[in-house]
Amino acid sequence: MAYEALLFRSMGEMLRTMQEPNNEARLKAEKAFTSWSKANPQECAKELLDFINNDDDDASSALAAVLLRRFTSAFRDDEHWNDEAKVNFRHALWTTFSSKR
Repeated sequence: MAYEALLFRSMGEMLRTMQEPNNEARLKAEKAFTSWSKANPQECAKELLDFINNDDDDASSALAAVLLRRFTSAFRDDEHWNDEAKVNFRHALWTTFSSKR
């Protein structure tokens, strides 16, 4: 995990901080997420999916879904994602959102 992400105890805390009205706190959370998602995109995607599956905070879950779509679209086409990782991610994504209905 990137150093900045270690400032937060969980993905939920990071996502909730990203929604804070306090600009300084929000910017720290955004920087932490950006660093972590670039350093370890597959782990970050897994954490976002797990958060969506297990958290009842609708605003944070919606933010997690937007971030998941936004940041994974860039990484699915590079060397971080082999064919197996892409298949596993699609399956996890389908499972997550089909169970939320």
